[in-house]
Amino acid sequence: MNLTAKELLDEDFIEWSQELIERKNLDRSRFEIEITERVINLEGKKLLAILKYLRGLGYKISIDDFGTGYNSLMSVGEIPFDLLKIDKYFIDRLKQREVRELVSSIINYTHGLDKMVVAEGVETKQQLDILKELMCDKVQGYYYSKPLLPYEFEEYYKKYSIKR
Repeated sequence: MNLTAKELLDEDFIEWSQELIERKNLDRSRFEIEITERVINLEGKKLLAILKYLRGLGYKISIDDFGTGYNSLMSVGEIPFDLLKIDKYFIDRLKQREVRELVSSIINYTHGLDKMVVAEGVETKQQLDILKELMCDKVQGYYYSKPLLPYEFEEYYKKYSIKR
């Protein structure tokens, strides 16, 4: 679920979503709340408290578009998250030694916090190979597929899944 700062700070929205999940008897750990790095800067401590609360309830938290906002690596350690998504801007520039070193540092730092890293916007085999070498946990992007509608995903899955 991609949420804005306004939605996260709206007590009615949080209460409504909690009631919906409880009424449908859904497992919160299967939900990932995705926020952009920039959102955290808007409301600071209040937003961090809400994220800690939601994570304590079992939701997964991911930081999207990492590297495009204003947080330092030090402040990332204060954010309760499970997954950090490195922005496509950096993935497009992996051929540059300085950028590759920065991405490597982000991956190592995040792993040091026992969190996972996703590279966004992977489009080439060369990018994929570099990210494998850097021990990136997951990738997403056009290298594998364009964004798909639900029925398209079902067809894609059927075509490429391994039959057991």
